Amino acid sequence: MHFLWEKLSNLILKAPKFLIISIVTTGLVLFLWLATSTAQEEPEVGFEFEASQTLNLTTIVNTDYGGECPGTKAGTRWARFISSEIPTAPGRRVIVRNVSRGVEDDPYPYTDREYSKGRSAQPTVVTFGTRHSGRNLKVLEGENKFEYQIKEKDFVVGQGTFTAQIESETRRERRNAVCQEERYCAKSKVPLDKCEYRDIRTREKCTCPV
Repeated sequence: MHFLWEKLSNLILKAPKFLIISIVTTGLVLFLWLATSTAQEEPEVGFEFEASQTLNLTTIVNTDYGGECPGTKAGTRWARFISSEIPTAPGRRVIVRNVSRGVEDDPYPYTDREYSKGRSAQPTVVTFGTRHSGRNLKVLEGENKFEYQIKEKDFVVGQGTFTAQIESETRRERRNAVCQEERYCAKSKVPLDKCEYRDIRTREKCTCPV
């Protein structure tokens, strides 16, 4: 064995420089190719949020109003489920449940959307909360854990879990009442369209915008 190794070393030392460089370069390229081909990419699964280029990351902006019409408005975000492993297909639906610690579990907040065409599911509205709602998918601030199940008719074709990071931001705005003149009849029981001209009055009516 020692003799063979010594002979191989002598051959390498006697080889032209360009041949040695070629052998080393070829070996390095082959190593990099093998390393790249064996490293498997993680599948993309989770929510694509509007206005976010990062999967499973978004910020929901709530609004606090001051001024003549104080109040609050809960923020929302549109989200679409996507899976690079299991694409959309006719007749498919996806159910996504928020199973995070801190949400109510009877039932867990969930959404059931079509997953039949395009690259993602039907959009769903996401907002903060702990209880299931038929209108919005409720989430918590911070990390949320979700379970998903992709069905084709009555058969489950895929399932798994993913997490999403939901940040919260509060925007403060002044909101004033909107006022306009309103005509009415001085005789309160008489409709305006049947009111005599001399009994018609005007007044300013102010309402808060929704």
